[in-house]
Amino acid sequence: MLGLMKALVESLSVNAQGAQKSLRLTQRGSLAVSDVEEYGTDLALSGLRFAAGPANGEGGNAPVVAVPTTAAAFVLWNGEDQGSGLHYIMDLAGVVLISGTPAVGGSLLLALTTDPIAKPTADAGYAVTSLNRGSRQSKAVIATGVTLAAAPVWTPHSANGNAVTGVGGGAFAELSGRIAIPPQFGLAMTYFSGAGTSPLFGAAFRWSEISGDRR
Repeated sequence: MLGLMKALVESLSVNAQGAQKSLRLTQRGSLAVSDVEEYGTDLALSGLRFAAGPANGEGGNAPVVAVPTTAAAFVLWNGEDQGSGLHYIMDLAGVVLISGTPAVGGSLLLALTTDPIAKPTADAGYAVTSLNRGSRQSKAVIATGVTLAAAPVWTPHSANGNAVTGVGGGAFAELSGRIAIPPQFGLAMTYFSGAGTSPLFGAAFRWSEISGDRR
């Protein structure tokens, strides 16, 4: 292990011509680096990034006019075995207007289920896809109209004060890895807004599937 660490340090401190170079640190002591790739490039190339959204013909779900308790409009469920340690690291979650006219303003509410839950019934109106069309298949399930066994803690992650007046508008939260769905848990989502005129929303998710220990 020490030999491996020594080789790593040397690779960072020697340039292509074999000459020593200084390692620059930030004011907080972190190694300063320069971006040379787009965000998520390596994850996408390795086949670990996935996305889900409504297919043509999906009807959508109505917003709620009060903060919910156990009723979840949408759930993204991690279908991996509990002992696998494979988490869904969330990149994006949101809703898109499919039909109707929504009220002005709204908030996207998200909540992890309090415990592992049984596999929910998949909504056939949603599709999950690899973001590099690799051979790895996700075990994710997108379910709608789910009643949870216990009330989770709902938190707002995106809010808009403008009317979503046309089909295709919506609300999206860039999560950038701030939520991890453990195996057999679900991420519940709903759109909290006024009643509007019969608005119906579809769900959209984007995530990476990465192994790690939950602490």
